[in-house]
Amino acid sequence: MKRHPFIRLVLLFRQHLNWMLLSALVGFLTIGSSVGLMMTSAYIIAKAALHPSIAELQLAIVGVRFFGIFRGVFRYVERLVSHDTTFKLLAHLRVWFYRALEPLAPARLQQFRSGDIHHRILSDIQNLEHFFVRVLLPPVVAVFILILGWLIYGSFHWHLAAIISGGFLTAGVLLPLGIYRMTTTLGKELTTLQLRLNALTTDALSGLEELLLFNALNTAHQDFQHLHQRYLQLQQRMANITGLQEGMLHAIQSITILLVFLFTAPLITTGRMDGVYLAMLVIGVIALFEAVTPLPAAFQHYTAAKQSASHLFAIVDTQPIVPETGLQVEITHSPPEVRIHLPAFTYPDSTRPALQNFSLTLPPGKRVAIVGETGAGKSTVFNLLLRFWPYQTGSIQLNGTELNTIHPEWARDVFSTITQSTILLTGTVRDNLLLARPYASEEELWSALEAAQLAGFVRQLPGGLDAEVGTEGWQFSGGERQRLALARALLKNAPIFLLDEPTANLDAATEQAVIQAILQATQGKSLLLITHRLIGMDAMDEILVLKNGRTVERGTHATLLQRDGYYARLYTRQQESRMVEKLNTESE
Repeated sequence: MKRHPFIRLVLLFRQHLNWMLLSALVGFLTIGSSVGLMMTSAYIIAKAALHPSIAELQLAIVGVRFFGIFRGVFRYVERLVSHDTTFKLLAHLRVWFYRALEPLAPARLQQFRSGDIHHRILSDIQNLEHFFVRVLLPPVVAVFILILGWLIYGSFHWHLAAIISGGFLTAGVLLPLGIYRMTTTLGKELTTLQLRLNALTTDALSGLEELLLFNALNTAHQDFQHLHQRYLQLQQRMANITGLQEGMLHAIQSITILLVFLFTAPLITTGRMDGVYLAMLVIGVIALFEAVTPLPAAFQHYTAAKQSASHLFAIVDTQPIVPETGLQVEITHSPPEVRIHLPAFTYPDSTRPALQNFSLTLPPGKRVAIVGETGAGKSTVFNLLLRFWPYQTGSIQLNGTELNTIHPEWARDVFSTITQSTILLTGTVRDNLLLARPYASEEELWSALEAAQLAGFVRQLPGGLDAEVGTEGWQFSGGERQRLALARALLKNAPIFLLDEPTANLDAATEQAVIQAILQATQGKSLLLITHRLIGMDAMDEILVLKNGRTVERGTHATLLQRDGYYARLYTRQQESRMVEKLNTESE
């Protein structure tokens, strides 16, 4: 049985227990100093009205000085320690979530929307930033302060201790529970709406071109406005409840003060208590309630934290398709021979085989292309080689070692990859290159850019290697992004270059230039090119033509053209399409 998200979250942070306990101790000392300062100050004022000797006030004066100084010191240390602890927990949470997320890509993450993942990485983790300071810490400090108040007021009379305890429990437990019951459903709906708004915004921005193309921007905008209006309404309701909570909190505090006064006054009139203590006991309630004030808000933040934690654990609990286990085989320093023989491969959520009777041999230093129309099964080979999906039957071997016995990270080290969706991180050219080899020298970076025919372009940028590429690299053109991806692949210098549709979405001229740059840069290296664009095929040692998951033809470019089969028809069709595109470009 799975533990409650709150318990799991606390256990997740147990390695920082010492820091959390220190924060609680300093928080107790801070409020305790406030209580001491307020009560000793009230005692001095009341006692001074009787014109006593200075000796009778000496101890109280020292107490005021002590608590006054250390209240400020403890407040500073409390803020410093609690925020430092918060940042430690937040850093730990982000690293923990990323380590759990990485093995799920890309197979398991396909069941989540990109906007949903984005929300969980940013908003849900950001919501948990307040988990320690606003949810976990206040109740712990309040318990210690309640014990302190019980000891102080109990030393005068146990009825006073009971009044303080009743006020604390009413304001710190009953009121928050009532507010929690009022806001539980509301908080869940707010969190869900925030998730939907973030997902809708992310999807709309990433698919803006498609929305404009299909004239669906107004529909997306109306959906967003509808959700946003509902979100504002719920926020207003939450604000009203918060206002009610604060009013009731002050009312409970005032009633507690009144009860302390009403019980203490008869004790003074009957001579059972010195009258100078009346102001001290009344003022002390105000200071003690400083520990109770954050508790109702803690329950509200608890709802949001529980919801966010549930979102994160829903992903973390997902089991990866390919387990992060296997042999750590060192085969990255010499080009391995790749042998694939798959009688059939079917994705778990499909009934139609993606590959059938597929065989491929890639000797060291050879160039092989897998071509075919969209949906032919080409990218499945890419996914299997990188261990994104497991194969149940057949064999894929690297130098005779079965691929599914090799640890996924070690298997992926064999390949330098370029895909149609070039991933560039927001940062500099240098940052994006160093992803391939973190400790590469300046000379190696420029050498990779030279081989990718991008060095001249980068030198002209303000800052050179330190020039910003923009969000997802959108300050670069499609061809420049692909060349940067090629430079990154060359910098990694893995023994096999694995390219999946590296020129998709590029215009004809840019596509030709990028392909030539790839062929020139990978001269003498093992190359597996997966594409539906038949460019540079004359440089391939062998071409496999796929159709509906089956190899319908194989051979060299010249041989396949002579056969005048399926490949020849694809090639002729694409040549005619490029010719039309060229004529249209020239006419414009």
